[in-house]
Amino acid sequence: MSPKPVADLAHLKGTNCQFKFIGEGAANIVFEVIFPEEDITTTQDDGDSKIVSILQGKLLRVPKANTKAFTHPEILQYWESSISPLFDNPQEDLVQQYLIRLDNSIVSQLNDVLAKEDLQRRYDFRGTKVAEAEYGMLVEDMRK
Repeated sequence: MSPKPVADLAHLKGTNCQFKFIGEGAANIVFEVIFPEEDITTTQDDGDSKIVSILQGKLLRVPKANTKAFTHPEILQYWESSISPLFDNPQEDLVQQYLIRLDNSIVSQLNDVLAKEDLQRRYDFRGTKVAEAEYGMLVEDMRK
């Protein structure tokens, strides 16, 4: 059984959110989603979930284009079936991960952020982009 996404990033279209590039590896890029205070206090229930509250305290991990990495649903399925059961209390012992549906307009915004940050990125990662994938992952923000 495939994991179900907790939300759809298409719901961000009506917000004034911004994305901040945090870091990257060979297969993924990580962003922080930043909301203006007015969006945090006046969110609407769109029938799916309150996207702002779902994203708070989490980072957005998205796949890089042109890699042979596993998809995020495959990663989460493996995490839930093979890694998580090894721990007595996975909710407290492991960084929590959640599947989230991506949207092409959001992917385009993320790629714009990368283009602006390109000279600050590691030399061999410069020019790489976010894949036009169906899913990304929300990961607990452990920086705070």
